Order: sequence, then C-alpha cells, then structure tokens
Amino acid sequence: MDSPFTIESKVLADYGLGYDSCIDDYKVVNISYHDIEIECADNVVSVYALKTNSWRRIENSPYDHSRFERQSGAFVCGALHWVARNGTEDVIVALGLEDEKFRIVASPNLDCNSDRVCVLGGGLCVFVEQFYDPGCLDVWVMKEYGVSDSWTKFTVTCDNSYDSWRPLSLSRTGQFLFNVEGYKLVLFDTREKESKELLVHGCPAQFEAGTYVESLVSPTRLC
Repeated sequence: MDSPFTIESKVLADYGLGYDSCIDDYKVVNISYHDIEIECADNVVSVYALKTNSWRRIENSPYDHSRFERQSGAFVCGALHWVARNGTEDVIVALGLEDEKFRIVASPNLDCNSDRVCVLGGGLCVFVEQFYDPGCLDVWVMKEYGVSDSWTKFTVTCDNSYDSWRPLSLSRTGQFLFNVEGYKLVLFDTREKESKELLVHGCPAQFEAGTYVESLVSPTRLC
C-alpha cells in the first residue's frame, strides 16, 4: 500500500504528564501526528505507565491536534488538556487518565482564538495575546472545573511589549508570575495593575522557567 504521506513531512507531538489516582500511577501521554501542507487530523495516541515501565496504544483522539504543534498538556482534575480542532472550531480537549477517553471541556467566550492552556492556582487556564496591543495578555481561569460560568478573566498590562509569554504561577494574593521571551521573569499584581521585571542573580542570558511540586516520595518507589 502506498504511503498517504507523499510530500515532505515531519512527525510532531503533543504530550503531557499526569497522575491516575484510580491505580496510583503516573502516566505520560504522547499524541503524534504529521506536520504537512494539507489538513491532517490523523493521530496516534500512546500512554506510558510508570509502574509497568511500558508504552501502549490507546484509541486515537477524534480531534485534530495538528493545528497547534507541540503542546504540553495541562493536568487538572485527573485529566490532561490541550487545544485542538473540532471541525472548524478550536476547542479545549481533555483526556481523562482513569478512563483514557477524550472529551471537550467548556471554553470561555474569547475575542480571538487561543492555542495555549496551562494550570494557574490549581485551575485550568487559557491565555490570549492581544495582537493589537503587544503589551497586553488576557488570562482566563476556570474557578470551578467543568462549570462554564466559572471562567473569570483578568488582563495583564505591561509597559513593555513582549513577543512571547509563558504563565508560571498565580498566588492567592493575586501575584501573577510569567516568563517572557526566554530571558525575563515578570511579576504582575492583578489588584494594583502593576508589573515589574525580576532580576535573578546567576541566571544565564537565555533560560526557560517552569514550576514543580515538591515530594518526599521517590518516583523509583512507585514502580
């Protein structure tokens, strides 16, 4: 049988790490697809389980993940989340790690499409760059998971314009920390509507920042 990919292409993937509380195990999910010039919704979904130290195939996602390449899934309430395409509509797609089934999660009413989701303050978050104002970022947070009316928005306004934003954390006091352009940390006060760049001594000229949760349990003890 001739290969359906007759033009130059490369394999890309969405991915994510989460915890399956039903079986007390950590799972890595990989959704691979081809990046080609024509529409291609075909994908292959694989799951790695830490306890068995093995990969296995599960049912493919019914949604098109090729529109937004290489997304890291946001893990909230037992599911990993990505932005995907459902027909002509951009939707938030969730994969439950217990039943390993895909479903659509209610999205906020956005002025424009967003291609990124993350976790802020323990809640699912969608953020949208305002192309007409590079110094602004709209941030939507779902306060109660699965409840569409619980989406709330705040707007980050900075004196400087940035080409790329990466939200990191949102404190209980409304302090929003994000990484911009790969070499700056910016703290925005959602109450006072003020932002400032943070200087971290010893950081290299270029860096990526992330968040983690401390644990006294070694992953090797879970195997």
